[in-house]
Amino acid sequence: MPTWDLVLIMLIVNLMAAMNFYGNLHGYAGVIKENVTDSEERRSFLLFGVIETILPGILGTPATVAYGENLGIVQLTRVAARSFVIVAAGIFVVLAFIGPFGAIMAVMPKEVAGAVLLGIASTVIGTGAGILNTAPAFGSREQTLVGFSIFLSLGLHLLPHETWQQTPRLVETIFSNPVISVIIFVLVFEKLIFPVRGEQSHGRIG
Repeated sequence: MPTWDLVLIMLIVNLMAAMNFYGNLHGYAGVIKENVTDSEERRSFLLFGVIETILPGILGTPATVAYGENLGIVQLTRVAARSFVIVAAGIFVVLAFIGPFGAIMAVMPKEVAGAVLLGIASTVIGTGAGILNTAPAFGSREQTLVGFSIFLSLGLHLLPHETWQQTPRLVETIFSNPVISVIIFVLVFEKLIFPVRGEQSHGRIG
């Protein structure tokens, strides 16, 4: 069994992956104009949260996040069929055992790889901005909290590596990773430091 600190780190990392999965699930639904029912949401999180998040975390390994990097492609093609994704995944698994195909990625110039990544990332960022723009509650308060969280997470990510060597591994894992830290900052700001009045009054009543 892995050490307890590694298990704790992986559980936190995998929890962030589960939250990412929540965004992916509703992001895909928004792109293809479908509604996610409560039963579908519970079934998805039961499978992903228990089998693909908690169990790997206990074993000290990271979980996976389905579909996360392909949202921009779905936005462009409007194709999100499970059968298509399975067939495409099978093809790439087979190609992974053929040396010349794997060598293509190894010999690809960094400039070309960067251009491809830039095109995909730009599409994903644009899709995310569109989803945020149509969110039911994303006014100036939410924009400020999310923007400050991104700014703070990016600043921590850009700190020198020597700075993180002086901190515990758990702190380094969480706050040097902008994906994890921005989710934590948003939740802390939204729910603890700057909750809306309705949530405050509900908490007092409860």
